[in-house]
Amino acid sequence: MSHGNNPFEEEHNPYSSTETNSYQPERPEGQPSGAVMGLAVVSFVLGGLNFICGGCMAILAAGLVSFLGIAAQDNPEMQGQEFQAMAMIGGGVILVLTVIYFLLCAAHVLTGFGLLKLRTWARMTAIIVGAIDGVFGVIIFGSALLQVNPASCISGLLLIGYCVYALAIMLNPKYAAEFEG
Repeated sequence: MSHGNNPFEEEHNPYSSTETNSYQPERPEGQPSGAVMGLAVVSFVLGGLNFICGGCMAILAAGLVSFLGIAAQDNPEMQGQEFQAMAMIGGGVILVLTVIYFLLCAAHVLTGFGLLKLRTWARMTAIIVGAIDGVFGVIIFGSALLQVNPASCISGLLLIGYCVYALAIMLNPKYAAEFEG
């Protein structure tokens, strides 16, 4: 007997589920879910990109040092203490950026491996690295907007996206439970 406008209200649906829980795919014990696996893959990709950027910075530093050395031999004005101090500061900035890129590379790659093995430390590392990437992403995106630099805008947005993705996955209780085994 129908109480409303729906004539099929009381009919039995053979395709309806008798369980109230949502579908949970079967996965072997100790294997990460698709979301955690995806975060591990993205961590590996960002680790590779950081390695490439760090390598480029190291090449830039080596090229700058040799260029300044050659230029200083031919130009007496470039042999002064002011120029040498400016070259040392520039070289120091490039060296610090190179070290940061290689440290982030190592952090992303280690996080990726730890996530694949469902290690508790990898979950915490993913949260920390995600937050650090978010801060760098905001800084890079902000400076890129001021300089009207589309490539840096994309780089900043990529880091912000990783931050949001990592925090959304790692702080979700459903996925956090995977690391408690």
